[in-house]
Amino acid sequence: MYERGRRRMNKTVLCVTFFLVSIGISASTFYIQPLAHARAYKTIYIRSDFSLDDPTGKIEQLGNHYFLSGDIIDASIRVNASDIVIRGSNYTLGTAACQIYEPGIWVQQRARVTIMNLKIKAFHNLSIYLDGSSNCNISMCNIKNPRNMATARGIVLSHSSNNVISRNVFTSVADGAICLDSSSDNTISKNNITLGALGFNISDSSNNHVYGNNIIDNDIGGGLYGSSNNYIYGNDIETNHIGLGLYGSSSNNHVNGNNTLVFNNKGILIEDSLNNHICGNNITEEDKRTNRIGVHLINSSGNNISENSIEKCYKNGIELWKSSNNTISGNTINQNNNTGVDLYDSSGNNISENRKITENAGHGIRLEISSNNYIYGNMEITCNGIGIYFKDSSGNTISENFIANSTDTGVSLLNSSGNIISENTIAHNNITGISLQHNAPSNFVYHNDLVNKMNVDTIDSMNVWDNGTLNQARVQKRIEGNYWVNYNGTDVNGDEIGDVPLAIDDYNRDNYPLIAPKRPIPFFWNATRYDCRFRANVTVSMLDFNHASSSINFDINLAMSGYCNVTFPSDDRSTVNLQLLKGRFKVLIANIPVAYVLNWNETHTSICFKVSIDQFGEDPPYKVSIQGEIATPLMGDINMDCCVDIYDVVLVSKDFGKESQNN
Repeated sequence: MYERGRRRMNKTVLCVTFFLVSIGISASTFYIQPLAHARAYKTIYIRSDFSLDDPTGKIEQLGNHYFLSGDIIDASIRVNASDIVIRGSNYTLGTAACQIYEPGIWVQQRARVTIMNLKIKAFHNLSIYLDGSSNCNISMCNIKNPRNMATARGIVLSHSSNNVISRNVFTSVADGAICLDSSSDNTISKNNITLGALGFNISDSSNNHVYGNNIIDNDIGGGLYGSSNNYIYGNDIETNHIGLGLYGSSSNNHVNGNNTLVFNNKGILIEDSLNNHICGNNITEEDKRTNRIGVHLINSSGNNISENSIEKCYKNGIELWKSSNNTISGNTINQNNNTGVDLYDSSGNNISENRKITENAGHGIRLEISSNNYIYGNMEITCNGIGIYFKDSSGNTISENFIANSTDTGVSLLNSSGNIISENTIAHNNITGISLQHNAPSNFVYHNDLVNKMNVDTIDSMNVWDNGTLNQARVQKRIEGNYWVNYNGTDVNGDEIGDVPLAIDDYNRDNYPLIAPKRPIPFFWNATRYDCRFRANVTVSMLDFNHASSSINFDINLAMSGYCNVTFPSDDRSTVNLQLLKGRFKVLIANIPVAYVLNWNETHTSICFKVSIDQFGEDPPYKVSIQGEIATPLMGDINMDCCVDIYDVVLVSKDFGKESQNN
C-alpha cells in the first residue's frame, strides 16, 4: 500500500530536514501532510496483464507501449506491469484543482519500466515513485513545481536497484529532485537540477553512480546520509548554499573526476562521516560571500582530500573542525581570502605533498588547539601572509616543506610547544623565517635551510636548535643543527659543521650550524623560481641572485683550503638561462678571476672551483660572484670556461680518431 511506501520515505525526509537545519531552514517545512485531496481525482492503471484502465482517455496503447495523446490533469498513474514503456510525447501529467498526495507515477515491485518524454508538475508529494523496482529507466522528463510546494519531491527510489535516471530537467523541486532510500547500483546522469532545496539525496544507499549532472541554484546541490561506496563524478555544481554534503556516518564514498563546484557557500561539507575520498575536483568560490569554504570537515575522520584545485574561497580553502586522521595531499590551494588549510581542535591529520599552497591572504596552513599533525613534503608554500601558523598547538611535525616569499613570516608559533620543525627550506620571507612568540618553548628546530633577512625571532621561548636529543641523532651518531645564510664561521676539522655556535638570543643558540645548505636554494626572477644547489666544504653564506648583473653572489669562509660546487638550471625554457646560463662564465673571488670546471647537460649547469687562503692578499671571508658572459669564444675552449686548459684537452681526447657522421 502507499501508506507503507510513504513510511519508507520518512527516513529520507528526516535526512533532508537534517541538511536544511544545518543551513538554517526550519524542519517544519518538511511535514508530510496526510493522504488527502481537495476533490476527487482520477487514477490510471496499467495492469499486470498490460491492460489499460484510463478514465481520462488520454493514453493510447500499442502492445506494451503507452503514449500520452494530451495533457492529463488531476490524475495519477499506477504501474502494475513490468517490461513496459510510457512515452509522454511532451504532454503534461499534473494537478490543477486537486491537491494530489499520491505519486504522479507509482511503480511498485516491477522491473524494466521506461518512462520518457513526459512533463510532470505540481504534485504535492512526489512526481515519480519507484518502490522495490529494478532496471527501470526514467529519461528526458521535465519535472517542475511551484516553489511554495515545500514537500514536493521529484523522482524517488525506495529499495530499488539498477535503475537509470538520465537527461531529465528538474525545476523548483523543493524536497529533493532525485531521492534514493535504501537503494543500490543506480545511475543518476546528465540531469539538469535547478532552483530547489535539494538537488539529489542518497540515504542509506550504496554503489550508486552520480555523474554528468548540472546542479545549479539549489540550497544543497547533493547530499548523502548514512550511505557508502557511492561515486559522484564529472558534475557541474554551481551557486548552491552547499555544493555536496556527506552526513550521518557516510563512508567510503568517492567524490572525484573533475567535479566543478563554483560559487557555493561551502563546496563540499563532510560531517560525522569517515573514510571518504574527495579527489580531482575543481572548487572555486570567487563570489566571496561570507564563510565560503572549499572543503569543510566537521567531526570526521579517515577522509582523503587529494588532487583537488581549491581557489578563491572567501574564507578557507580546506577547514577541519574537531576532525582527526584525515589526509590532505596533492592539492593546489591558491588565493583564498583567509587560510589555505585550517585545522581547529583536530589531531593526527597528514597535510602532505600538496603541489601548491600559495597566495592565501592570511595563512598557508593554520593550526589552533591541534596536536600530532604531520605537515610534510609540501612542494610550494609560498606567497602567503604567513606560511605555517600554530596557536596553542603541540606535538606537530613540520618537515621537508618549501616555505618561501611570505609577506610576513615563514613559520610562526604562538603559545605552542613540543613541535618539530625539520628538513625545510625556509627562504625569502619578508619579515622573519621562524617566529617563536609568547610561551613557545621546547620546540625542536634542525636540518632547516634558513635564507631570510631575519631568520629567527623569539620572545620568552627557549627551544632546541639541533637533533641531539632525538632518536635520529643517536641512530646517525651525528648531531647537526641548521643552515643559516648569515653564518660565516669556519670548519677546521672538515665535518661540515661550523666550529663556533650561532647565537640567536640570550636563551637560544645553534651549537652545530651547518656550513652549506642541505637542499637547493630558490632564486626568483620574473615570478619564476630557479633552484640552485650548493655543495661545499667551505662555509657558504649571504646568498644572493642579482638580476641586473646576471650573477650568483655569496660569501665563503675557510680555514685553509676547500672547494665549492654550484648547480643551477640551464634548460632553454629558463628566463635566467637566456641571460645568465648561456654563453661563457666568469668566477670572481675577492674580485680576482679563478679557474673552474664546467659541466652541463640539457637541464643543469654545474660550476666547481677550488680555493685556498694563499691565493688572495686578504683573510677570509671572501666574496664570490659567478657571472654570465656573452663573449667571443677562445679557440680551443671546448668547455667554455674562459680559458684553454687540460680540461679542454680531456674533452678533445674523448673524441680523438672519431669521424663525423655528417656527409
